[in-house]
Amino acid sequence: MSLITTSILMLFLQPLFVYLALFKESDRSTPSRSLDNEDAMYLFIAPGLAVFYSDNFWQALLYLGSVCLLGLMLAIIVKSKAKKRLTRDDAIGFTIAMNRPEFIGDQFV
Repeated sequence: MSLITTSILMLFLQPLFVYLALFKESDRSTPSRSLDNEDAMYLFIAPGLAVFYSDNFWQALLYLGSVCLLGLMLAIIVKSKAKKRLTRDDAIGFTIAMNRPEFIGDQFV
């Protein structure tokens, strides 16, 4: 699958990922809590797909990271109606975790 096709597919899936992360109740969820790791992985899954494009990894990271940012903007827009809270610390922490140096460095080993 080409990078552009993957980016468009992930862009169309972002509303579903926002629903799964912020609105869907899990077995151990409690009201008005922030995201845990299982919930947040839906919002930050797109940049992780860049590992499948080793030829143009940085371009894939840029495209899929942009898709992730659009998903975050959608999550911020609907956060007032969500069952779970998306805090700024959650967003920053998971964005850094998805783009940590070990993850990016594995592409060039």
